Amino acid sequence: MQEIPYNHQRGNIPASISMIPLFAQLKEATLEELLGHASIVQLDAGETFLKEGGRATGLFIILKGKFEVSKNGRAVATLAKAGELLGEMSFILNQPHQANVTAKSQATVFKIDSHVMDALPDDHYDHFQGTMYRYLTKLLAERLMKTSEQLTRSQSEDIYYL
Repeated sequence: MQEIPYNHQRGNIPASISMIPLFAQLKEATLEELLGHASIVQLDAGETFLKEGGRATGLFIILKGKFEVSKNGRAVATLAKAGELLGEMSFILNQPHQANVTAKSQATVFKIDSHVMDALPDDHYDHFQGTMYRYLTKLLAERLMKTSEQLTRSQSEDIYYL
């Protein structure tokens, strides 16, 4: 794993960054502040970079690559869409990671340092916090709905008719 501070030039937000769904909802001035607390993390295939029980260091956003989320040694999800979040529960709750996340291919993620909330000026803090929590509420509701559908299908498959 190689983490490189994001070298942001104020007034020049690349389209690849501004198109990330969470970032697309932010005011430009808030995004500018946020980028000052970001880095790029490059991963090799097979590298586990978030470890169950490990300390939360930030919010990770997939730029490219495929990731497997596993809990207790069992794969529970695969994420590969640019803009998807990793480590969001630990970021929100400031608690250890609840699962392992392993790169299944060469991968790159954008990392927002976990201390970003302490570093943002008040006006940007309020905007980022509100935008982030609205975005995460929608994301987590979608994931809960998908999990509920999978659980319902799984339970219906276990019913036997005589």
